[in-house]
Amino acid sequence: LRVDPYGRQNPSAIGGVLVVVSRFRPFGCALIAVSFVASVLAVVVAPVESASAQTSIAERISVGGSPGIVEANGPSSRPEASADGRFVVFTSDATNLVSGDDNDAADVFLRDVANGTTSLVSVASDGTPGNGRSAAADISADGRYVVFESDADDLVVGDDNGVSDVIVFDRDAGTLTRIEADGVSRGPRIAGDGSVVAFWTQTSDFRRFVTVWERSTGVVTELVPIESFGVPLPVPPAGDRVVWSSPTAALLSVADVPGRSRGPG
Repeated sequence: LRVDPYGRQNPSAIGGVLVVVSRFRPFGCALIAVSFVASVLAVVVAPVESASAQTSIAERISVGGSPGIVEANGPSSRPEASADGRFVVFTSDATNLVSGDDNDAADVFLRDVANGTTSLVSVASDGTPGNGRSAAADISADGRYVVFESDADDLVVGDDNGVSDVIVFDRDAGTLTRIEADGVSRGPRIAGDGSVVAFWTQTSDFRRFVTVWERSTGVVTELVPIESFGVPLPVPPAGDRVVWSSPTAALLSVADVPGRSRGPG
């Protein structure tokens, strides 16, 4: 697999077929997930003394069972892995990866490769699946924080804005936090240390911004206005840079536009 310095996958697609190129990391064991049509697979690179002797095996991630293997009955996509490869988050339309998944919508799941368990991330406080679509998950390097976008309004108490939100799941605390931005929020990416989440927002008057949220302060800042669709790309581990892709050349003239900030709540 071709990966960036933070262990995130970057496969090249040619004619609809994924071309996967291996680049072995100089330390430990790496697991990177790749999306293939209806399943999420993973490549496990075993730690060995010589790079020339390294071997890879494919392991399917989009399965249920705690532990055990349950074949997914729906398509899965958009995988992201923690730095050590133990935790993989992905989106799935399957309804049988966990018990009680009856919301008839895509959900975000987390696979613990070491323990062979799959859990539902986009879950309400009462343990039921969210009442709307959840997707586009990302995970911090240590696997503690998971971010995703969701149309559900029952994941967090007080979600009454009627639009898609970005949700942060703290695995250690077992809590979900809604990032209270101005308008529709989608496409979240999280810094390796979990300190910053970048995403894009669209206000009620249809203006779009590349937006960031700081976990320590809860402050949301609209960094740069974008005249057409822009997608935040992976955030560096320290969260000190945000990059994104955009087809508009207008961004070249707004390098010094000050961001708008708002406090938590």
